[in-house]
Parts: sequence; C-alpha cells; structure tokens
Amino acid sequence: MNATVTPHAVLILAAGRSRRLGFPKQRLQVRGESLLARTVRIAASTRPAQVLVALPAHAPDLASEVNAALASHVLVDDDTHGKASTLAHAAPCLPRDVHRVLILCADHPALEATHLAQLLDAAGSATSGLAATAYADAMGEPAVVPLARLQAFTPEVSGQGLRTMLQGPDVARDHAASGDDAFALD
Repeated sequence: MNATVTPHAVLILAAGRSRRLGFPKQRLQVRGESLLARTVRIAASTRPAQVLVALPAHAPDLASEVNAALASHVLVDDDTHGKASTLAHAAPCLPRDVHRVLILCADHPALEATHLAQLLDAAGSATSGLAATAYADAMGEPAVVPLARLQAFTPEVSGQGLRTMLQGPDVARDHAASGDDAFALD
C-alpha cells in the first residue's frame, strides 16, 4: 500500500450535538478508549501531514479526548447546516500543501487503519482523486477528497455537495470491513 506517497491531511468530523443520545457520542468507549481518541489514533497511523478534529464550540471540553501530540482541533460554532457547516469551517484550517483529505466521522466504532490505507490507495489510483466507503445503499465517510474540491464548498451546499460528489461514477469504492451500516453509529 502506498498511502503515504501523496501528502494528505485528515479531517475528523466530531462537531455533532448528539441530540438523540443525550451526551457526546464522541465519548462512547470502545475497548476502553473513547470513540474520538480511537479515531484520532487510527487516523494518525496513516501518517498524514495533519490531523484536524472539528469539535462543537458548545462542548470545548471534548478537546481533552484529542491527543495533542497526534492532532489539533478547531471549534465549530455554527451548525446551522450540520456537516456542511463543519466542512466549510474546517477546510480553511487544513494545510495548503496537501493534495487530498481523508474525511472521517468520530462515530465509527468499527474503523480500522487498513480500511483507511485502502481508501488512500484507491484515491491515489482514481483519476478523480476521490474514494469513499461503500455502504448498502450509498457511498460515504470515511472518504478521500481532493483538497481543492473540498475548499470549493460553502456552508449551504457542503453537506449535499459532499454526499453528491461521493455518489458519482468517478469515485473509487471501498467496502466497509464490517459490512453495511454496522460501520457507523447513528
């Protein structure tokens, strides 16, 4: 696998409010480690130029779950457009010298480093530079997106734009190792 050949950054989307759960799901434990800490650790294993974690401004204490030696964080105070707001707010904080961004959500308890390496390899081989995880009925995160395409998003279109982009015919598909929707908590 050549996951480190082309420089990449990692953006971990962890700014959700966990309204239905009632407490930050980023703190749920998987084998004694919070989902957020686990996601940061696994993301860092891909050897990116940067790991950036987007956290909710209303819960800045979640930063304690982020190992500062592995990642930095940005607080997102506007969640009017959900994931779209997070993408638009965090994209300018990514390094300009990377070519692609590995986008992860912090609520994937089955996340594995091998899957991320496969996505990075698939994106490196795809003409579009795009790769996404194939679920039963859609493509989604984890995904690799060229930085230039991510920076073109605005809050009003980012979420739908990313979702639409990941459904395109030019996206390299990699199936979630755990199968279908078991990959993510929702």
